[in-house]
Amino acid sequence: MYGIGTEVSPSSGRLQTVIRSRNAIVAVFPHPNDGPVELAGGTERTGVNFHVKTDGNDDLDGLSWDTAKVTIGYGSGNKGAMNSVTAGRGDQIHVRPGDYTEAEINADKADVQIVGHGANGAVGITPAAGISAMKITANDVVLRNLRIEGNITADYGLSVGDFDNTVLGARVYGCLLRNGSSTTKPAVLIHGAGDLYLIGNDIAWAGIGIEYKSNTDSFCTQIFQLGNLFHNLLVQHLAQHVTGSTDAGKVLNLNHIGNKHDNLEDGTEPSGVFLELDHAGTSGLIEDNSFAVASNDIAKFVIATNVHWVANKTEAGVSTARPA
Repeated sequence: MYGIGTEVSPSSGRLQTVIRSRNAIVAVFPHPNDGPVELAGGTERTGVNFHVKTDGNDDLDGLSWDTAKVTIGYGSGNKGAMNSVTAGRGDQIHVRPGDYTEAEINADKADVQIVGHGANGAVGITPAAGISAMKITANDVVLRNLRIEGNITADYGLSVGDFDNTVLGARVYGCLLRNGSSTTKPAVLIHGAGDLYLIGNDIAWAGIGIEYKSNTDSFCTQIFQLGNLFHNLLVQHLAQHVTGSTDAGKVLNLNHIGNKHDNLEDGTEPSGVFLELDHAGTSGLIEDNSFAVASNDIAKFVIATNVHWVANKTEAGVSTARPA
């Protein structure tokens, strides 16, 4: 038997409509400022929302803000939100503002979205020194509005794929991607991934912005980098990985379009090149990007024959000719 009533939200103090069955919450319709509609208690669910906040409790179910968990990843005893979601169902993890100091978060459930609430970067994934913040090892994972920060000596801030997992279909929107002001390591490591979209992100405070690296199965392919801002990167903005004498950084069908490439805070350029895309077999399109540099000098843009340079901007104006 179901009953509908109005209750006070313990988290905000505002009235909200609640549906209960035998005193258990089935659905909550909160004030619009308090979050989305929350469904719970069904025997079969599609696209379940889980909730995380800094004063949450991993022993709770995470199905509402009032029963939110405190850990985005698996956490101690595998009680965190990532353990609760189900692959392939379209589940979402909603995270309230605050810094979350966790072990590296492994987004290893397909079709899961992790959504940061509040202002851009208000939700921070900030591990201890030497720990990378997050990696995606499942297909079709979506990240939105997160600040993902590797800590100083970490290998990366965010890795899409790893040595054994070729990830397809991941999407990263509106995130702040960092690596603890590392002098050599990337904010983002694309590790053998494909069909990847990075859209509207702020990529900064690292040695390298994005590094491409192959894994046991694949080179990086079909990489779409659209409308991102690169700045305060000490060495390079885009880099290709080399291990010893082995070229492991080839990237195919790279679309780098509409991005802005700024310098360090003091106005100096990165010590290396802005774009390193010259490894054998690399292909793609570099179009309508802006660079804080005097001209398209080849010393700052090193690109392979099959990487096409289409009307990019420098201080000298729109550059349609290849770097020379």
